[in-house]
Amino acid sequence: MRYVDASLLQYIWVIRRQLTRLEQALQLELANIHKAPNVRLSVGIFSFIRTQLIRGETRQFNFLFPVLDVNTVAQALADTIHSGYGRTIYLPGIMSYVAILV
Repeated sequence: MRYVDASLLQYIWVIRRQLTRLEQALQLELANIHKAPNVRLSVGIFSFIRTQLIRGETRQFNFLFPVLDVNTVAQALADTIHSGYGRTIYLPGIMSYVAILV
């Protein structure tokens, strides 16, 4: 079993931070420039999703980066839309705790 290289994790977390900052900038733009304060935004941070491109196993540590089922991702997106609130979706859920540590 191959563990994730530290440089790869750093790259992943830089991308995650940039996505979060882009979301915050878009929220500020909508609220201040377009006068739309009630628009909600959600960001999805997913590991690998089983699609036509990724069918089998990846060479990553499966506990942190499992291959997600399409229905699981779709259900998380649908739940977020129906909740009425914007949020950051972490799938798998363990990633939210890892994000706190980094």
